[in-house]
Amino acid sequence: MKLLIWLSLFVTFPVVAIEPLHKDDLTSALAVKDQTVHLVFFDVWQDGYSDKGPVANSKNISALSKGGQNVIWIAPKFNITDQQIQDFLSSQSEIKKFIADENLSVMRQFKVRKTPTHILVKNGEILFKGSTEEVLHLNEKGEK
Repeated sequence: MKLLIWLSLFVTFPVVAIEPLHKDDLTSALAVKDQTVHLVFFDVWQDGYSDKGPVANSKNISALSKGGQNVIWIAPKFNITDQQIQDFLSSQSEIKKFIADENLSVMRQFKVRKTPTHILVKNGEILFKGSTEEVLHLNEKGEK
């Protein structure tokens, strides 16, 4: 698994990124030594408006960013326009970095089959993969 993540650092993902995040920023973020990157895979229509999804818990999820952790929100780009994404993002102050995953390439790379899914990556190794409830519980326990 570590080799797969390491190899993925050299692959460019065919994604559409909404400013200020560019498609190469994910690869760059994953390459930073000793930095935990928190990838939040979610669906704008389903998880974006749910009272239990990652967006509803975005303040708690953003709290995970202390200690050098970087939160990148990733949503599949199908059945949604760029304008709808921009409208959604403008209403979400906690979402600082966002990638619209065209062709589901990032989801495939990390073997994400459903949303919401959270993945914590550090030094090319997946430390955690699970649901919103699980990542918030992990944070409560103080584990990273």
